[in-house]
Amino acid sequence: LCPLYPHNPEVLLNELKSPSDLLDFGEFSDCMNFSTQDGSPLLNVVNPTFDYVPPKLVSLFITDTGGHSPSYMYRLIAEYYSADDLVVRRKATS
Repeated sequence: LCPLYPHNPEVLLNELKSPSDLLDFGEFSDCMNFSTQDGSPLLNVVNPTFDYVPPKLVSLFITDTGGHSPSYMYRLIAEYYSADDLVVRRKATS
């Protein structure tokens, strides 16, 4: 479940946070290679702010009106948005 509005301008895709949010320095220092002069890490930690879920792994969309299967989403979107919304957007970007 995502607590944020999906088109929030403050939400950036592929935004990465500091690995220190996941590991404290004591845990991370165990993964350092001190046999080299630079002490290069043996572990590469990536801490994405948001996850991307491939469509094939989505089996249910949960909205304020209940749970919906992916095959029903086209109908749900048609109920929320008019065909005129798409036309206005195309004119605005042209």
